[in-house]
Amino acid sequence: MNKVAAKNSIKTELSKSAQEEMLASWGVGHIDNSDVIIPKLFILQGISKAVITGEFSAGQIVDSVKLKLLGDLREKNYKPLRFITFMQFKSIVEHEVVNVRNSRELKYVGTKLSSEVGDLPRSELINGREIERTRQLNFYLFPVDTLDDDTKLPLIMTFKKTSYAAGKILVNHFSDCGHAQAMVQEGKKVSMEKTIPAVKIFELNGKLVSNEKGSFYVPEIKETGEVVNSEGILKAFRWYKMLSAGKDASGKVIKTDEREEEEESFSNNRASGRTEARSEIDVDF
Repeated sequence: MNKVAAKNSIKTELSKSAQEEMLASWGVGHIDNSDVIIPKLFILQGISKAVITGEFSAGQIVDSVKLKLLGDLREKNYKPLRFITFMQFKSIVEHEVVNVRNSRELKYVGTKLSSEVGDLPRSELINGREIERTRQLNFYLFPVDTLDDDTKLPLIMTFKKTSYAAGKILVNHFSDCGHAQAMVQEGKKVSMEKTIPAVKIFELNGKLVSNEKGSFYVPEIKETGEVVNSEGILKAFRWYKMLSAGKDASGKVIKTDEREEEEESFSNNRASGRTEARSEIDVDF
């Protein structure tokens, strides 16, 4: 099945009722996570656990639940990940700073939605515990090659620290869609691909960067200039509604995988004993 559609065919492929429902309710939502586990997507770095154990190589893109290979940023095996994104949210991840044998290590505490906690200081002493916080940009997505398989769950892609700027490309994409939706509400004519977030196909690629602290892969996001077909848009919209409600079609509660955050704690702690590692390791991005 061809997953890519010509821009001028989207409106004719989607029924009028489907277009109206999307325009009326497709925005940006925040979910109350907690039974269906949505995997996270991340780029493995040199000190990621899966690389140290020899299962994968630095630069490979995997999901956090099944550790399925989704893409590869290594030069000889280069395969960027093509995807559509359909929902975004901001969050704050918290780590406790602990001293182990005179070494500073980070222990994962939890993740909070920015919409629920507002602005919090980057670091804070709480009941004698030193807590560090990191802002995150999160995006639900489907790899393009999974759009014709209804058994495939969406993934979450997270940007933080040194990759935060790359995530803003997708933030701007959602903002543009919001402005276009507002124009439609004002009675102005706007093409379908400008109003629906899941229409455009993006590409996750990146490059290997080296400095005095070591080598690491830095993500980059770009538009491909292509758009997805109507089946892909409808699948994304179904998941947008389920995520907004916090439950899937069978009523199971939806939650995101937090093992990736524990993986980051492992990598930060591993880095604390290695002079060539960065002080801030973006395991996911």
